[in-house]
Amino acid sequence: MGWLPIALMASGCVPSSPITYLDWGLDQQPDQGRIEVEKPVGDLPKERSASCMRNANFDWPVKGPLVRRFLQGSKETSNPGIDILGSEEAPVVSAWDGRVTYAGDLRGYGKVVLIEHCDNLTGVYANLLALSVQRGDSVLKGQNLGVLAVLEGRSEAVLHFELREGRLPIDPMRHLRADNFGGR
Repeated sequence: MGWLPIALMASGCVPSSPITYLDWGLDQQPDQGRIEVEKPVGDLPKERSASCMRNANFDWPVKGPLVRRFLQGSKETSNPGIDILGSEEAPVVSAWDGRVTYAGDLRGYGKVVLIEHCDNLTGVYANLLALSVQRGDSVLKGQNLGVLAVLEGRSEAVLHFELREGRLPIDPMRHLRADNFGGR
C-alpha cells in the first residue's frame, strides 16, 4: 500500500464507495469503521495558515541528518518525502501548527501521524514507536507527536516525513528551516 491512499484520506478526497480500514492497510479500525477525515472544528488562524504555504518556516520534526531526499520518479525509485536518521525513541515533533487527521498503525511504517498543517498542506510522520496525539487533536509547532522506532527488519531509527499539497507530494526541503537543518 503506497502513500497515495493516505494522501487521499488526509486531503478529504475519499472515494465515494465505502472503504474499510483494511482497504487502507491499517492494522486497527479507526472511528466508525472506515477512514473519513473530518474537517477541523474551527480553522487554523488565518495568518498562520497563509504563512504556512508561502514561508519556508517549518521546524525539523526530529534531530538528525538527512539520509534520503525527496525524489520524483517511477514507483521503484521515487521517495515522496525525506528520511531523517534519528536515535531510537527520539522525540518527533510537529513541524508546524495543525490538526491531527490520523494517528495509528500502518503496515510497514509503524505508527503514523497525519497533520493538516494548512488548508491544503498535510504532513505525514511515519516510523513512530509510540504516539502522544490522537485524531482530532490540535497541535502546535514543536509539540511532541511521539517517539521514533527502529522497525522490524531495519537497523536504524529513521523518520519518514512527507508534505503533500492536496494529493501531490512536494519536497519538504522547500518548507523546512535552513537554520536548524538536522535538528531543533
